[in-house]
Amino acid sequence: MTEPAKAAVAPPAYRREDIFTTLGSRQSWAILYYMVTGDGHVTAGEIAGVLGGISNSAALKQLDRLVRAGILVRGNTRIYKMRAGLQPNRDVPHLDFGHALIRLDHPDPE
Repeated sequence: MTEPAKAAVAPPAYRREDIFTTLGSRQSWAILYYMVTGDGHVTAGEIAGVLGGISNSAALKQLDRLVRAGILVRGNTRIYKMRAGLQPNRDVPHLDFGHALIRLDHPDPE
């Protein structure tokens, strides 16, 4: 008797190592905190203004790093937003990765 075929499972949109490495960055943490406590859509210029002391290109680099980690997605107009499903409750500043629930407290001052 043969075993039934197992359904193919799609790989996650991110790897744990990428998530934890990215969350180790103070700037990435501050960006994510700003996004989950705001409207969830940002541009590099907006992030540069919020973080203060960094250029638009540095903010763009941080945002692209979050895209590569699978946390953010970038739209056609360079507006970044949270990947669908990571923040199921807009009233609580946390991200749910399935294997880890990250509560985003206010970032520590440098």
